[in-house]
Amino acid sequence: MQIYLDMGDFGTYEISNDQNDKTILIQSDYEFPSVAQTFGWDGEHDDIDGAITFLDELAGSGESVEDPGYFDLEDGDLADEDEEEYDFNDMDSYSKLSDNFNEDDEQNPYGF
Repeated sequence: MQIYLDMGDFGTYEISNDQNDKTILIQSDYEFPSVAQTFGWDGEHDDIDGAITFLDELAGSGESVEDPGYFDLEDGDLADEDEEEYDFNDMDSYSKLSDNFNEDDEQNPYGF
């Protein structure tokens, strides 16, 4: 699958593909260098201004690259199939979710 870059609104960019009408909004300036590198830019990952210059010149040009994984998910597949789903209207789901954390886990600063 080939992907393309277009200019979005208010300093954003959109990545589209040649197989469907889905797009991905790129709006954080911290994402710009990695997106630029995807499209062939060879700058440093912390050079946001250089990435913006490259992306501005590339956006809307029609140039494409092979999709490295932006559009890998199937329709409606937003999570790994192995992940447990939680119904947050059900208090038991909160218990199941909290059981997945260890009190010493850095991802769990709340101790549950």
